[in-house]
Amino acid sequence: MTSKILITCATGKISNVLSPLLLKNGYKLRAFVHSQQSGKRLQETLGTQHVDEGTLEIFVGDLENKSDVKKALEGVDIVFHIGPSLHPREDSIGKIIIDESRNASVSHFILSSVLHPVRTKLLNHRIKIVVEEYLIESRLSYTILEPGHFMQNTQIKEIADKGVMNLMYSFEELQGYLDLADYAEVTLNILQNPRHHNRATYELLGHNRTGREVAQLISQHSGKEIKCQLCQFEDLKDKIPMLKDANEYVQDGFARIMFYYNRWGLTGNSLEAFPNVTLEQHDYDKTEFKDDCFKINAIALRANNSISNTRNDLSQMKKFPEDLVYAYLCETHPFPGSLSAELCAFHGVPPSELRSRLKNGEDITLPDGRVILSKDVTLPGEPPVKVLILDCPSLNYLDSIIKSDLNSHSYHTIVHLAPHSILNNETYRSWMKSIKTTHHLFLDETQKNVHIEAIYRYQTQLNYIDDGIFPLLSYHNSLKEELKLPESVDNITYGLTSTRIPIRPILGPDNSKLVVLQPQNYIDTLLENEEFKQTFTAAKQQLQAMHEIAKTGHSYPEIIFLGTGSACPSKPRNTSGILIHINDTNLFLLDCAEGTVGQIRHFYGDQSDDILSRIHFAYISHMHADHLGGLYGLIQQRRRAFENLGHKYEKLILLCPNKYIDVGEKQWNYFSNKHSFDDDVHVIFNRTLTNGLPSLTNIGGENTNEEKFLFEKFKSIGLHGVQTVLVEHIYDAHALVLRHIDGWSLAFSGDCKQSNDFIQAGQNVDVLIHEATFETGLEVYASQMRHCTMAQAIDVGRRMNAKYTILWHFSQRYAKIPFLSERKDEEDGDKKQTKRPDNVCISFDFMRIHLSDLPRACELVPVFESMFYDEWLNMKKRQTRREQEPDYFAKNTRMIESKRKFMSGRTSPSNTDKTQSTTKNNTSPR
Repeated sequence: MTSKILITCATGKISNVLSPLLLKNGYKLRAFVHSQQSGKRLQETLGTQHVDEGTLEIFVGDLENKSDVKKALEGVDIVFHIGPSLHPREDSIGKIIIDESRNASVSHFILSSVLHPVRTKLLNHRIKIVVEEYLIESRLSYTILEPGHFMQNTQIKEIADKGVMNLMYSFEELQGYLDLADYAEVTLNILQNPRHHNRATYELLGHNRTGREVAQLISQHSGKEIKCQLCQFEDLKDKIPMLKDANEYVQDGFARIMFYYNRWGLTGNSLEAFPNVTLEQHDYDKTEFKDDCFKINAIALRANNSISNTRNDLSQMKKFPEDLVYAYLCETHPFPGSLSAELCAFHGVPPSELRSRLKNGEDITLPDGRVILSKDVTLPGEPPVKVLILDCPSLNYLDSIIKSDLNSHSYHTIVHLAPHSILNNETYRSWMKSIKTTHHLFLDETQKNVHIEAIYRYQTQLNYIDDGIFPLLSYHNSLKEELKLPESVDNITYGLTSTRIPIRPILGPDNSKLVVLQPQNYIDTLLENEEFKQTFTAAKQQLQAMHEIAKTGHSYPEIIFLGTGSACPSKPRNTSGILIHINDTNLFLLDCAEGTVGQIRHFYGDQSDDILSRIHFAYISHMHADHLGGLYGLIQQRRRAFENLGHKYEKLILLCPNKYIDVGEKQWNYFSNKHSFDDDVHVIFNRTLTNGLPSLTNIGGENTNEEKFLFEKFKSIGLHGVQTVLVEHIYDAHALVLRHIDGWSLAFSGDCKQSNDFIQAGQNVDVLIHEATFETGLEVYASQMRHCTMAQAIDVGRRMNAKYTILWHFSQRYAKIPFLSERKDEEDGDKKQTKRPDNVCISFDFMRIHLSDLPRACELVPVFESMFYDEWLNMKKRQTRREQEPDYFAKNTRMIESKRKFMSGRTSPSNTDKTQSTTKNNTSPR
């Protein structure tokens, strides 16, 4: 069935290009115009034959009249809304058509907006952002298009004819340009599969260019010199079509736009940012994908022998059914035969154009009269090679796979994506043997090989320094030079990271590129560092003595740092994650960035399932991806761990910001086909605990069931004090303070600026884990980004009277070693260096700390700095240059300002909000 599309403002420049393209591609259009005269003009432009054929319908009405809009939407599948430019009530018009579209149950709504509607100084942008927000919250399926300047507005032909380009804004300010034809093509692409563009916002731009560069382009194509002439608004307004007979509101709005462009321009993400990238979307419901190397077909398989591999079947799917998986049949193109120089010489064909003709498949006649056939001097080509990527997530798909037409092909390789239990299933193995295949490549969950060598290299070197605080990673001993690879049995190969199976030339599995650990080489490299050798030798005896003393200390808490970097992972540092062993059976996770489960498996190896099952509590400090991006994966792996161990599942107690509920439910609804969000977690909002654990002195009285639940759960692991503290970072960011009945206490900052409330709540804790994103001296950056410098974090520990402070959450510019410069004594103008505090240490990924280890960890700081001496020295030089350049920060205000804008509007609520949030009505419902 052909979709019927309603286009508003259908006589404008966008519609003039878009409508013919849609009609050409078989769509039915209903064009909303404001007068009979406009409708007649449009009909003449598009062609009366479309009206006669029923593919074009002209609707005359008023966009501000709900009744007209409602009538226009009857029988419409998709709306393409173009708001009337510089209309004083464009926002109310947008709301009317969005409301009526929802009432009419249209399947998709496309809004033609404007580049950067957040630039609210521009009148038309300020109105567009209101409409965008209303559409986003309408629960319609939608796509928002944000185009830059249309090239057609430049009046290229007139400029080329006259040799003069007039502008009302600076010729030197960059502007983003887009061709209307490209805009129409993007719209067509969206209409062909709206489901794939649901809730998407696209910034559409070709190139950012100055007015002078545009003039140069016109000059190149026209062959004429183009002069650039800056004009006043009054000089040009009568020459602009939209301003003819326009009222003062429109004229004033247009003049303000020109003034804005003159000062700031209007630019965005242009194609120049991705010069070598071409994006092509190929949907499942289309025919095969083909490029220069492969042709690929997606074959849909369902559980219980429900097979679909046709366009019609796939196009009827509104979303991916829970029982649907895809297999991919990849086939190379035939490789043509090549001309043989040896055979040409044998037949007496000289190196000349005769060989070129033979190469092109022509037969030739030599001067001596002999006929040489092309096939006689051409080596045989190679036939197509087929590779099957097969996903079999459960035994329910076996019957479907066995009865599919996958069995009718011969394959060079089948890549099996399946759990280990399925790959070893007797029925599955029997099917494999029945297929004509050269190689079977197994990819399951059992393989344990190194994919990032640097992780093991750093840990080996740190382990050499202190094997108590930095234990070797789990698979370390089995991944040395003598790496044992699984033997191929019945042409089966277990895939490892960097395993290769060449298909041209056709060869077998190749593991020559596997990462192989060389622990002794890592140690030798470390000892070649003279600065390290001197520092470590001087401190070694004292460190060993402290290590012996620490062994007699308390076993718990045990703190494992899984991620100590900020923003995005690097080789030395993953993003935020800290695991606290409260006791033998209960673990408490602080933040959970992407890769947290992987870090757990690196550290614990075969014990990982046991560890995951013992994580009963998790805390998310705030809604930034580098603190929560791995939570969904961790919870899914945790549930799987319970199943593997044969244990009954226990919900994870999750302390989190209020807004995580929306994120979590969407993730579970989209990805999980077995369990709901509420099945897996019990949510406690961070705000609930800003006054600490509830007092249960009135059991049977005022206490809610939720308060009783909280008290009993935390009491069961020995925590008598659990308090969150609202801090300044983004909205609803909190710090955390834990106090245990055994006498130990811990404070965790999350991300924040210095906080007096946090300092007060954490008084006299044993250990403070505080973010130290920036080095000392970058207080301006830290303040703008609502983070702390290292000196500020140390100062928080001092004012909190924390026994020990562990610095954490370093910018990845300090990936190897944070620059913990010694403090300067500012009293009486004295700039001399003073001793670094002796109760401060630096965290690393895979660092294991007990309270009794902290004195030794603090003494290791100089050793770490010598280990990465070159990096530390470079940071020291940068600091010196910065101190010698008084206007350093003034020169970098643009970067600071851009980041400040990114953070704007995302601060934590005020203290008033904090007070209100702690009422009993705000306790978590879950």
